[in-house]
Order: sequence, then structure tokens, then C-alpha cells
Amino acid sequence: MDIDEKMIKAFSNRVKKEHEEFVYEGINVSKIRSMVGGYSSIDLAPNIQVRKEKNVYIYSKGQTNRVIFSIHGGGFYAGDVTSIQNCNKYIANNTNIDVISIDYTLAPTKQYPYIMYEIYDTIRENIEKYGYTTVYISGDSAGAMLALDVVLLNPSIFSYVFMYYPVIQIEKRANWSIKEYNLKEPCTYAKASIMQLKYSIDTMKKLYLPKEYDKDSMYINLLNIKKEDFIKLPKILVVKAEYDYFNLDIDDFCNKFNIECIEYKGMGHGFLEILGYVDSAKEVLDETIKRIKWKF
Repeated sequence: MDIDEKMIKAFSNRVKKEHEEFVYEGINVSKIRSMVGGYSSIDLAPNIQVRKEKNVYIYSKGQTNRVIFSIHGGGFYAGDVTSIQNCNKYIANNTNIDVISIDYTLAPTKQYPYIMYEIYDTIRENIEKYGYTTVYISGDSAGAMLALDVVLLNPSIFSYVFMYYPVIQIEKRANWSIKEYNLKEPCTYAKASIMQLKYSIDTMKKLYLPKEYDKDSMYINLLNIKKEDFIKLPKILVVKAEYDYFNLDIDDFCNKFNIECIEYKGMGHGFLEILGYVDSAKEVLDETIKRIKWKF
């Protein structure tokens, strides 16, 4: 087994995005940003319009008192709201709920904990502005960590957290070995994807974290959440891809806190960005929609 051929083909058709030249402490940030995202997805909800307000993009069918805030991934230093725009449109189209995607400041222009608080303040501002009474939050990859970080700041605001192939800690695992993934040969693409993500940890760490930070903070290592803090959190759904460097951390996280986790076979990290090309992307969104509808 290896990554699904449909995913490989879709990812091979990515369009490289050019970014303004930006070098930070010897890292060519513009170059590595151009290597993230740019994948084509299919718009399964073309009737949903997007409205831009300040630093948010709003997808809506009309007046509602419910909202899901969407936090995009990209290693904290890359990506943008367009990466999963069609996913957000699909959710808005199939629920009576607004979807608000937050265009937060990327590292290293701003770092931890500024970005976390920027997202939190944006959420509070929009809740007050539109009078939302039921609030969900979702995030993919680094955006999933940011989403849970925001929930940890004020759990009482949120009703559900959806974490898609989350970054759990901004640190490489000790004594790591690719043998822990039990890959069946040759798994050429799966191995390459896993190794690429492993190498990205150092970049995330250097760009997102300031020189001085609390290494034991639960906001940069979700495994450090205390049980007494976790029981205050709303229900969480975690989604993971079969072939993903972060799976070992995800398993530790879900096992520690008994969190529901769904694995999608044949998928690699970031597969929501190719909605319409792989069935798994739509299945994830349908699972999200099902849980949004459960309570109503």
C-alpha cells in the first residue's frame, strides 16, 4: 500500500504561489511559503458566496445564530484561507450555519502567543457582532493546534472542536523511527511525505516560537494539557490520514484523553485541500456536518 494514486495525481498538479521576498534569520520564508498549498479542489457548493470583512472570510446561506470558525494550516508560517475555501463552502451549504475563516498573521511576522490571541480576539469580535449563540471551531494541521489553543483560552464559548490531521507538538519525537509506522514496501510516496513533515518541524519551531518560551506550555505541546483542564473542553473529533508524520503524536494525544479519532486510509497529510478528487475529503466534511446537526 501507498498513498492513494488519486491524491498523488491531484497533489502533482499544484500551482506554485509566488510570495514577496522575505528572509528571516537565514530562512527564505517566501520560498518555503511557495512550497505550501496551491492545490486545486473542486467547488461542490458554487451557490455559496464569500464575503470579506476585515481579516475574515464569511460563507453563509442567510441569517443564523450558529457559526463554525475555520483556522487554516500551513505550519504557522504559510497557507491562507483559500486552501480549504471549498471545504468551508461545502459545510455552509449543507448546514444552517455560518462558516468564518480567519486570515491570521503568519509567522514570523507575528509569533507565539500573538497569533493565538489574534485568532481568539477575532472570534470574540465576530460572536459579539453577529450574536452567535452556538460556536464550533475547526482547524487543519497547524490550524488544528491553533483551534484547540483558542478553546483552551475560554472553553465555555465552544460546543465542538474539529481537528483535521493536527500538529500536536512543535518538537520532534525522541528516538523516532519510520519503522513505527509499519509501512508495507515500497510506500515510496508515503515515506517521502512523512520525512518531509518531519523535517518541517525545525522550520515551524524557528519561525513560530520566539527565542524564549515555556517548553512545558500546553499551547505548544497539547500532550501537556492537564486532565483538570481537559475535562472543561467541549467534545473533540480528530481526523487523521493513514500516512502522516504526526500520527504517532495524534495517537498519544487521543489515547491520553480518550478522544474520538477517525483514520482515512490511503490518505496523506493535507488531503482536505483536494476536495472533489478523493472521496475521503468529502467524507470528513460529511462527518463534521453530521456532528453539527446532532444537537439540533
